Amino acid sequence: MLIRIGLTGKIASGKTEATKLLKELGAFVIDYDGISRGLITRGSEFYSRACELAVKRAFSSKKNDILDSSGSIDRRKLSTLVFEDETDKKRKRLNKIFHARVAKIALEIERENAQYYPIIIHSVPLLFEARLDFLFDTILLITTTNDIRLHRLIENRGIPSELAQKILDRQISDYEQADRSDFIIDSSNSLDEFRANVADYWNRINAAVK
Repeated sequence: MLIRIGLTGKIASGKTEATKLLKELGAFVIDYDGISRGLITRGSEFYSRACELAVKRAFSSKKNDILDSSGSIDRRKLSTLVFEDETDKKRKRLNKIFHARVAKIALEIERENAQYYPIIIHSVPLLFEARLDFLFDTILLITTTNDIRLHRLIENRGIPSELAQKILDRQISDYEQADRSDFIIDSSNSLDEFRANVADYWNRINAAVK
């Protein structure tokens, strides 16, 4: 019997590090961020011309240039355009283009690998916002404080402070995420402690299926 785990967390909470560690520990992880990037990255195994064209039609114009020098979509420019929209309509339009496509590909990957793995983890950045929680048997939330998220966005990703705050403000509250999750791991302390907690979670989940 397959156990399907939803791994989520706000931006800059440590979800990427948790995903990386779980893969190192032998978990089969389907990375929704990777699929999403691939949909609009030419040459990627997930590249979709239909998706790229949908994004260009919806967001690219002489006023709003979201393309790089090769004519491909620049994700940083697109993100800035979307999150600077005070009406939030652009973000909702972008999510409408991506969410269904990404979920479909993820479930196809799962079907291809379910016979080999008793546990499959779906790493989903906007799991609750996309209303995908019904898909999972259990949900693991990676969290931290907003001050730490803001610092990571500004210092590690080079995002201007005002835009970083807007990105955080558009995501659902920590309280709601925690209330809808089954397990919570905080990444606020040392990296070693965080990795130990993720490893402990994985070991306990594995023991439960044996």
